[in-house]
Amino acid sequence: MAPDLALLPQTQDLATLINEEAVKQSIKNLIFTYPGERFYHPDLGSTITKDVFEFVDEFTMDRIKETILQTLQAYEPRAQNPRVTVEDRSQDNYIIVNVYFNIAAVPESASVASVQIRIR
Repeated sequence: MAPDLALLPQTQDLATLINEEAVKQSIKNLIFTYPGERFYHPDLGSTITKDVFEFVDEFTMDRIKETILQTLQAYEPRAQNPRVTVEDRSQDNYIIVNVYFNIAAVPESASVASVQIRIR
C-alpha cells in the first residue's frame, strides 16, 4: 500500500500528508510492515500478515485486534485512545480492520483508519 505519489499542480512537488491523514497512513504502514523488515528497527511493525493465513475465527480476529493495539501503543504516539474493530468477511476472502483514535495534538478529534486485508 504505497502512498499516492501525485504531484501538486502549482509547484510540481510531491504532496505531503499532514495531521489526520499522516497518522492514518502511519497506522496503515505499521499494520503492513512485518517486524525485521526495516533496517535498524527490527521490532517495528505487526505480525498480522501471517495471521491472515490462519483459519478466521473469533480467536484469530481477537489476536489481530490485540496485535494492532500493541503495535500502535508502542510505535504511534500520535494516535491516542486507539480502539480496533475487526469485521469478518471471510466468505469474500477479506477482513476489514477499523482503527478509531484521537490525535494527540487535537484531543477533541475523532478519526478512523480503515484497512481491508485479503485472507488466503
